[in-house]
Amino acid sequence: MRPLPVCGDREHLLPSSGIVITPSNIDPWRSTRGEDQLFTWSQLSALNRLGLDPEKVDFVIVRSKASRRDMYWPSYDPAPTYLLPCPILGRRGTDQLEVISPAGMRKWVYSDGSITRRGWAPPKRYRNGR
Repeated sequence: MRPLPVCGDREHLLPSSGIVITPSNIDPWRSTRGEDQLFTWSQLSALNRLGLDPEKVDFVIVRSKASRRDMYWPSYDPAPTYLLPCPILGRRGTDQLEVISPAGMRKWVYSDGSITRRGWAPPKRYRNGR
């Protein structure tokens, strides 16, 4: 982000001056990509910092459900799912992969492309405060 211009009049504080307000809690699974690009700008930047070639790196398609914060859809429809190509940095066992998320952060996902496992619940004694 560019620094604020040093000036006494208020017109430099208006949105037309190019000031960008960013969220304080960035979602690691959302970012922007250029047209006809496989990876996002943040992923390409992270790959460049690590010295990896984006054309030769292996990747996995990660599935992430949309939230109401992202977009609107009718309540009777299931949540839309984003399909996100993420470069693979490493493996843990046979079931987990370390990837670069679309926001450029290192994250662990399952090898089938899911972020979390379905059907997992805490033991009954921890549910509902009991």
